[in-house]
Amino acid sequence: MSARPGLWRGSCDITIPTPINKYGIHGYNSGMIDSNAPIAPGGPASRPACSMGSSTVLIFALFAALPFWKPEVSTNINDFVAYWSAASRIVHGQNPYAIGPVLELERAVGFTGSAPLIMRNPPWTLSIIAPLGFFTFVTAQRIWLIAAFFEILVSLKWLWDVYRVPGQSGFLTSVAIAAFSPIAVAITIGQISPLVLLGIAGFLRFEQKRRLGLAGVFLVLAALKPHLVFLLWATLLLFSLCRRSAKTLGMFALTVGIGSFIAVLFDRSIFTEYVNFMTREGVVQEVTPTLGGALRLWLRTYAVQFVPAMLALGWLLYYASRKIRQSKWSWKEQTPLLLMVSLLTTPYAWFFDQVLLVPCILQSIARLRTLRHGRLRNSIAGLYLGANVLAVVLIVFQRPGFWYTWTIPFWFTLFTLAWIQPARELVKTSAGVPGS
Repeated sequence: MSARPGLWRGSCDITIPTPINKYGIHGYNSGMIDSNAPIAPGGPASRPACSMGSSTVLIFALFAALPFWKPEVSTNINDFVAYWSAASRIVHGQNPYAIGPVLELERAVGFTGSAPLIMRNPPWTLSIIAPLGFFTFVTAQRIWLIAAFFEILVSLKWLWDVYRVPGQSGFLTSVAIAAFSPIAVAITIGQISPLVLLGIAGFLRFEQKRRLGLAGVFLVLAALKPHLVFLLWATLLLFSLCRRSAKTLGMFALTVGIGSFIAVLFDRSIFTEYVNFMTREGVVQEVTPTLGGALRLWLRTYAVQFVPAMLALGWLLYYASRKIRQSKWSWKEQTPLLLMVSLLTTPYAWFFDQVLLVPCILQSIARLRTLRHGRLRNSIAGLYLGANVLAVVLIVFQRPGFWYTWTIPFWFTLFTLAWIQPARELVKTSAGVPGS
C-alpha cells in the first residue's frame, strides 16, 4: 500500500511530506500542493488567439517555477517519485510494482514515508515513461515538469482551436483556465494527468480534422488513467459498431498493443505483477473522494461505489445510441459531456484528476459567449471563481480529500447550466449567432 504524504506548508517552501489522514487529498501518489497554485495571467488582450497563447504561457511559466522556487532546495519529493522509480526499475527489467525494492529506491532520493509511492497506471504506461529511468531523480523531475508545462499549453491551444467562437476573449478565457485550481495542483505535485489531458485534446483536434487514425493514437494517452474516461471507451466502441468504422478504435487498440509489447520486452511478467499489486495490496478497495466513495462511506457497503458508474453506463447506452443512430453524434459537442459524467460517476478519482475538465470549461465559455442575458453569465462565472477560491482555501488549510467531494457535482451543475441555457437562447436569437 502506498503512503499518503501531506500537503505543502507555507507558500513556496519545499518540504518532505508528512503523513495525513488516509482519505487525504492525494491519491495513491499523494504529493504536495503549493498554496499559491492558481496564478492569474497578465498582459493586455490583443487578438483572441494571440491573447490566449501569451496569457497561458505566462500562467504556466509561473506554475513551472513554483517547485524550484528556492535554489537551496535540491529535490521535491512528490507524486513524480512513483513514476521515476517505476521507470528506473523497468529499464533494468525489474518489477516496477514491487513494494520493498521501490521503497528502497525512493528513500535513496529523499523519500521519508514508511510505505512507497507506487505507480498504479497500467503497464503500457511504462513504454512512455521508461526513458526517465536513465536520468537521476532531480534531472528526470525537471524534465517531467517542463513536459507537463508544454502538455498543458499544447492541450489549451488545441482545445482553444476546437471550441472558440468569434468574438471570444482569449484573455478572459486564460483567466478562467488559470483560476481552475486542479491544473496547478496536477502540475505542482508531478501528476501524469496533464498527459491524459493532452490525449483528449489530441483526439478532439484530429477527429475534427478527420485524421481518425491519429486521433486513435492520441487516445492512448487518455488510457494512462482509463477509469477517468470510462464512458469515452464505451461510446467509442458503440460508435464503431453502429457506424461500421473502426479506424479510430483500431489505431487506439494497436497503439495500446505496441505499448504493452514494449513493456513486456522489459519485463515478461509485467501484467501479472500489475494484477497482483492491484489486488493483493488492496488498491481496488480504497475509498476516494468521489460520489461513489461518499455512498460507500454512508452505506458502509463496498459495492455501492460502483452504482453511479453503472447508472451512467445505462444513461449512455440510451443517449449515445440514439444520437448515433440519428446521425447527430458530434465528438466535439459530446466529449465534454462524457468527460464530466465520467468524472462525476467514476469509483476512483482524485481532485487533481479534474484537470480533464478543461474541455468542459472551454466549451462552457464558448456557450456562455452566446448569451444575451449577462446576469446568468456573470452568476455562473462568479460561482465558478468562488468555488476555485474555496478549493484553494481548503488546500491552504490542508483539508483531507473528502473535503473536495463537492467539487465535481458543483462543476457538473455549472456545466449543465451552460449546456442547456445557451441552446434555448440561440433558438430565440438569430440563426447567425455562432455556436460552439
